[in-house]
Amino acid sequence: MRRGIASLFLLLLSLGVAAAPEEKVLIESLPANVDAATALKAAHDALEYRTWKVVAQDDHSVTATISRQAIDGRIRIRFKDARLVYTESARGKSKMDFTGRMTPSSVELPERWINYLRSDITESLQKVAAALAATPQAPTAINADAGPRRSTSTERLKELKQMLDSGLISADEYAKKKAEILRDL
Repeated sequence: MRRGIASLFLLLLSLGVAAAPEEKVLIESLPANVDAATALKAAHDALEYRTWKVVAQDDHSVTATISRQAIDGRIRIRFKDARLVYTESARGKSKMDFTGRMTPSSVELPERWINYLRSDITESLQKVAAALAATPQAPTAINADAGPRRSTSTERLKELKQMLDSGLISADEYAKKKAEILRDL
């Protein structure tokens, strides 16, 4: 019986089955205005850019595989506590052991692969955060006397000129409305 358990254990080890992989930090602190979906989208895009094959994705994680440079690798990136963490597993291509059998060797993903992903994701998130910060906020209160708020005065003047040119309003109406718009500046 013990011999059977030992054989099973050795078989599982040779197949690369091991304890749960260690969770490591990929991005320590995400920009404050970036949510889980945005962070995972950036991770997904970075993985595809680096030619990983995305094999699973849900609301909390994205998983991808790669086979390159004598390594078969797998990575799972998760959103956790306002940061991105990852677990990895990798196997070296099969090698001949001292008994003449072909066995896969357990390896880690090259650190440069992780650094490339980290860099790509960080750059993408910085762009998203900058775009979100630059987006003007909706007005909190609307002046009841002014009616619905229009775009900029320049856009209103252009629209007014188009109405005059197409004959929808008269020259007098154009002059009055133009004066109103300019007065509001």
